[in-house]
Amino acid sequence: MVRASPVVVAASAAVILAGCTQAVRMHSATDSTYDTGIRSTFAYAAGVGEMNTVIVGNPFDLPRDAFERFMTATMRGNHFGPPTTFTTTPSDDARSDYRIVVTFDTPVGMPKSRLCGPVEDMPRMASSERLGMTTAFCWRDRIISWVDAEIARPAGPDEGAFRNMVATSMWNLLPTQDHMSSRDDSWL
Repeated sequence: MVRASPVVVAASAAVILAGCTQAVRMHSATDSTYDTGIRSTFAYAAGVGEMNTVIVGNPFDLPRDAFERFMTATMRGNHFGPPTTFTTTPSDDARSDYRIVVTFDTPVGMPKSRLCGPVEDMPRMASSERLGMTTAFCWRDRIISWVDAEIARPAGPDEGAFRNMVATSMWNLLPTQDHMSSRDDSWL
């Protein structure tokens, strides 16, 4: 039986989705030197039931706190791993070294590693016909995985295309299994 590589499957899905009018364009990656695996790291980080979430920017005419509540509620349940409450106001029990960072209209050439640093002066692109969203899973100032996504700019966050972009980004940010768990180490 021939198995398609995850890259081929992802590329095929992107081509199929490109034909849809409300398609989410997406690109994701992981830090190849992060040897413990994303899923197991997220399971540890969110093991207390909550994950610190940082939202940078607000592409809609909503009060900031309302938009943050909308985003964290939309993220919930759209990931692999333990049941997790994403929150911009984590309790003292949350593992403070880990966080999910979501930015909007981030410049294309900005290094992804910048997502896990200070966000106060995060650069933003001018508004255009498309809405870009970058999501990162961070440990301290190190990026573990990230996803770039974009859609035609929606009128509001309740549009299905926007909700789909958030959900799809989360599924890709926190994959079904650790990449290292499928590696063949028999030659070692």
